[in-house]
Amino acid sequence: MKQKKLSSGKDHLEKIGRALIPRPWKEDLKSYSRTAGYDEVPYGLFGFVFYLSLMLSIALLRYQQEKVLAYVQGYGTFLSIIVYTSIFVALALITMALLMLLHKMYMDFTIYQRKKNVEEFLPDLLQQTSANIRAGMTIDRALWFATRPKFGILAKEIETVAKKTMSGVDFNQALREFAERYDSVTLKRSMNLLINGINAGGETGNLINKISLNIQDNKLMRKELAANLQTYVIFISFATIIAAPLLFAMSYNLLQVVQKIMGSITIPKGVGMAMAIDISGQGIKLSDFQVFAVASLVITSTFSALIISMIQKGTLKDSIRYIPVFIIATLLIYFVAARMFYIFVGVVG
Repeated sequence: MKQKKLSSGKDHLEKIGRALIPRPWKEDLKSYSRTAGYDEVPYGLFGFVFYLSLMLSIALLRYQQEKVLAYVQGYGTFLSIIVYTSIFVALALITMALLMLLHKMYMDFTIYQRKKNVEEFLPDLLQQTSANIRAGMTIDRALWFATRPKFGILAKEIETVAKKTMSGVDFNQALREFAERYDSVTLKRSMNLLINGINAGGETGNLINKISLNIQDNKLMRKELAANLQTYVIFISFATIIAAPLLFAMSYNLLQVVQKIMGSITIPKGVGMAMAIDISGQGIKLSDFQVFAVASLVITSTFSALIISMIQKGTLKDSIRYIPVFIIATLLIYFVAARMFYIFVGVVG
């Protein structure tokens, strides 16, 4: 009984998800999902996001109910209903857009990880395939026997190619479908060269070996380029993680000292009237400066992580692992330095 309810609930979510996606987008979405490793579009997830956005919007409206009601009271009854409904719809759309954006970020990261895994082991696979061909195997058997468990996703994909070939699918077509499942220019070019070599009837073993060597040379060139730019990485890391937090901590304590000094100054009556500058005001609040410092450090850390990822890996998608580390380290140094400066100033004073 429970399984029937669960299956009916999944079917309902899939229907809602299919209704939400416009028809012209469905084919592109299917290709995008296939690149991320999904054989089918997760329409059920879209339906779940729809209901989740409605629930979150209702919760937000209930949390800010007094302010929203006070805002719509100035209108008539009919207009109040329209305005209240418009606020709810706007909240639901914004929430749904944010949730879908998070899902897209997750899918992009998954696509990138799949691409990185395949490109990492592709040269080893091609070299072993070349050796098998020289030993007298056909191209499909050579590719099948070249797989190793350590290849991960690549081993499963070659297994799929072999199963398709055994079931009657053309070997070249199976290779094309395999390449289309990944957002990798290196993989697509390698498969195209391999297919052209097979069609031309040339020495396939030497061709595959040259493709493997070319991929390895490109990897070495990227590593050398990243090593040459290592000085910029060190400078950006130092400026973000150490220099910026220390300067903000010093500024925070300097602001405390200046406000304490200004608060202790007493101006005789009659003198303040002639002074052009008023030094009795608070100026910048310490709490406001604290918020500004934390926000600035978080933004700086995020963009520094993006720049470093671009320098080292050539893509922004690898910055996901850098951003939390940069933010935590920067804020930790800021708060520790601010406390140490506060103790030092207190001791000196």
